[in-house]
Amino acid sequence: MQPNEVSERMMMNQSSTRLNDIYIKLNNTIEPMIILLGTIGNLISIYVFSRPAVRSSCSTYFFALSVNNFPVLYFGVLTRMLADGFSIDPTRYSAFFCKFRNYFSYVVYQLTPWLTLLATIDRWCASSTNPNVRKFSTIYVSYRVIFAATLILALSNLHMFIFFEIHVKYSICIPKAGIYTKFFSTSAWIMGLLCLSLTILFGLLTMSNIRQQRCRYRQLDRQLSFMVLFYALLYIILGIPFSFLTFLSTMLTRKGHVFHFITNLSRITLNMSYCLTFNMYGLGARLYRYEFFNVINKISYYTLGINVITFQVPHTQSRFIQVRRMENRKSTELALLPISTTARK
Repeated sequence: MQPNEVSERMMMNQSSTRLNDIYIKLNNTIEPMIILLGTIGNLISIYVFSRPAVRSSCSTYFFALSVNNFPVLYFGVLTRMLADGFSIDPTRYSAFFCKFRNYFSYVVYQLTPWLTLLATIDRWCASSTNPNVRKFSTIYVSYRVIFAATLILALSNLHMFIFFEIHVKYSICIPKAGIYTKFFSTSAWIMGLLCLSLTILFGLLTMSNIRQQRCRYRQLDRQLSFMVLFYALLYIILGIPFSFLTFLSTMLTRKGHVFHFITNLSRITLNMSYCLTFNMYGLGARLYRYEFFNVINKISYYTLGINVITFQVPHTQSRFIQVRRMENRKSTELALLPISTTARK
């Protein structure tokens, strides 16, 4: 080997080490903040979306998204943070954990964009002028669609339990070499692209419906629609780069340290989308902010005896909240009546 080649090799190794150190520092700093902020934000979101004033088919999807974010944060993000930042990685020596970690993480990560798509379709149905289409925008339908989507994702990815293994030479958990690697990356990219395309399509259709019937569209439905669009835009910006780079890595025969560094950074931005949803909800819906302020005041009143936040709800918004609570109360009471009584009514 020539002296110039040795010098270039040393410089490349130094550059690779430097980039790896930068990533580890970012990982150890940002990932704990993602877990902390994501926990707080998703707990608040679960409480808000279970309130009678915002109960609807769309809020059911947001509730499911907030619940799904917890396994993402405490299994996907946490295990990756421990592996990359502290070299605590059971997937290197446990074949079962190698298979289970990749399978479970993949399912909960993939469930988020599909739930976002379903929420977007729900908003399109709710904003449609066709009464037959609007019938699909109900809480009854949303429960069953969420269950079906979760079951389909869980069953369709069981092949990961068979074809993921620990690489003997490098002690890393990867898909089995050969045709399965290309199948896994290609199918994941195709399904991700399909989900993204449908989300954009139904988002545009929803915006068109809202503009066409601005006066008839209910206030809650309009606010929830904007929240869905905000959330979809957030996920596209923060999540798509990692999916694209992961797919690209299977097409490249040689990947430099810069490519690995950028891929690792894109994974951090993907994880950020699971802790910033609370901010996007607050920006997208005034009613969400009011319910959040109520949560803060209830906590402060029980602990300190005072309301720490003073805010005034507009008359139209206050009237809207009262009407929503009365509607939910009446529907609950009707559901509890005997069949014979409801039939007479």
